[in-house]
Amino acid sequence: MRSDKEKGTQFFGRPSRLPDNQLKPILFLADTLSQVESRPIPKNRRMVDMLADVAGMANFRHQPWCRDMTMDKAMEQLKSPIAKHVTMLVLTLILKTDAAERSEAREGFTKIRLAMDCGPVKVPGGVVPHTKLVVGYFHKLPGM
Repeated sequence: MRSDKEKGTQFFGRPSRLPDNQLKPILFLADTLSQVESRPIPKNRRMVDMLADVAGMANFRHQPWCRDMTMDKAMEQLKSPIAKHVTMLVLTLILKTDAAERSEAREGFTKIRLAMDCGPVKVPGGVVPHTKLVVGYFHKLPGM
């Protein structure tokens, strides 16, 4: 973030990485959405794995916090507007990754969106620009 000292205006050059306590429930919700009837959807699972790897949480499914997490707990932990926004960006990316119509995944997305009281979210048109936007919120910088 840079600022214009004369006017006191702040400019954001790229998304800032969210803290782990917000990334963990987002990863959990994305992982849940990447499954249909407890079977993983390969393309969606690969996208979740890539985001977890970028965040430095490649083995998140084996962590105690993930095993103890539920949908309700995850949504409870995502109260801030930015956390809700990033959650919607990630979940729409998961839906976009596999173009096949998956009504269960779309129903799951709608259920999460309504439970979190989120409105519609604008996302980049293609998968690649959408992925680049989301990665900015997950990217673990050296020394973190």
